[in-house]
Amino acid sequence: MLLIASTDNQVLVKTLIPVNPKDKWFNFAISDDALFHATMLHSAAHNSMLVGNSDLGDPIQLNTEAIRILNSRLGDPTRGISDLTIAAVACLILFEVSIFLLSKTWAH
Repeated sequence: MLLIASTDNQVLVKTLIPVNPKDKWFNFAISDDALFHATMLHSAAHNSMLVGNSDLGDPIQLNTEAIRILNSRLGDPTRGISDLTIAAVACLILFEVSIFLLSKTWAH
């Protein structure tokens, strides 16, 4: 995967991530699997766009993994409603909005 190069702050600053990655976002993202995958989803999709790659294989794989983690977490009364879970869901919504999948955003 081409995620290492995508984690550069210059790439992330131009995405739809709602918190400045230079400040606190990465501290949250590296502490939570779902939020990490959702954050890397934005980075991978943006990197694909920058290099003109229409193959969304990496972003789709990250999206699938983030959703899998979130689905397993929803049964937990504490983690299912944590700030990190809500942030991960918000990232997934922003991704779908950014690629014009508005019909999928209702699920979140």
